[in-house]
Amino acid sequence: MEKIYKEIQQYIEKVDFNALWKGFVPYEFALYNDEKVRFETYEIPVTNQFIGNTSIHYNGRQIAIWKLEENDTKDIAILAASIIHEMYHVHQMTFGENRFFSDLLGLTYPLEYKSLNLKVSEMFFLSRAIIEANQSKKEAYFQKFLAVRSKRFELIGDACAYEKSIETIEGTAEYVALKSLKTINLDAYEKQMDKAIGLITTLNENFLDVRRMAYYSGALIYILADELSIDYKAEMAPNLKYNMDMILDRYKPKADIALDMEENPIIQQLIDERQKKVGDLVKAIVENDKVDIKEGQFTTTGYDPMNMKRIGNYVYHKHFLGIEQDGKIEFVRGPIVTETDGKDFSKFSKYYKINVE
Repeated sequence: MEKIYKEIQQYIEKVDFNALWKGFVPYEFALYNDEKVRFETYEIPVTNQFIGNTSIHYNGRQIAIWKLEENDTKDIAILAASIIHEMYHVHQMTFGENRFFSDLLGLTYPLEYKSLNLKVSEMFFLSRAIIEANQSKKEAYFQKFLAVRSKRFELIGDACAYEKSIETIEGTAEYVALKSLKTINLDAYEKQMDKAIGLITTLNENFLDVRRMAYYSGALIYILADELSIDYKAEMAPNLKYNMDMILDRYKPKADIALDMEENPIIQQLIDERQKKVGDLVKAIVENDKVDIKEGQFTTTGYDPMNMKRIGNYVYHKHFLGIEQDGKIEFVRGPIVTETDGKDFSKFSKYYKINVE
């Protein structure tokens, strides 16, 4: 692990952090596995503070952490860029980032045909703008992207704040990761860009994953803004606008752009398939003969935003759930299903878990 740590450091040293985002600097990071944690000059036994790939407060300082898996060592350049992604989260926490939007509230995001059909065109124009080499054509595609996004955001109303928040928080971190990769390994960067473009333009179940899509749409929007010389980057501080709104403050889209919209019947099929899949996951627990049902007044204190899904009043948590009751907090391993009032998903009156004893 020490050897891998040093290889990552060598890549990170090639990156001009302040050029990525004003005020951004390299931060301390740690690698870990199921047994130990590797810092720059020492190792310690792993503790329960080290969960996932993220930013944590450790011994009085904010650090980036990464759980080292076998596949990670196949491309150290991509691993280094991924750690820079987590370093940006350290930067956000250090300078008072507060543009977060609760993923529990995000469970109310409307997955409906009309808005998702608009999103297909929106992502097509974004991808074309990225791919286009001619500057005037690039800008024309960006204008169309903004026009469709405006229509879609009007349609979904306040729910658009969820996307704008994820694009700001996670999309920016993914942006600095991609820009770093462009510096340290151009071939890997181009492959990751192809992957990002493929993800936002492929109509499959991932297209309905609002959170995951926003990682990549955000990153691509900011790369495109660079290419169009849109000066929107504010130095990190509390109470900033969402990045998308800052871009629009500096770049006014043209009015009345003619757009041709196609219908995509597969979208409704994907919505129906997703609902059935989530429903089956919930039923497999709630209706199981060995289910253990807890009742009371519970509050959610921790969750995995990438691995929770909602259907009706139920929320399915695949990996774990932090639960608070009467001032006591416990983390319960998933899969687990909570039953809510269908409005406030931070509170629930029942939870279901299969008894494996």
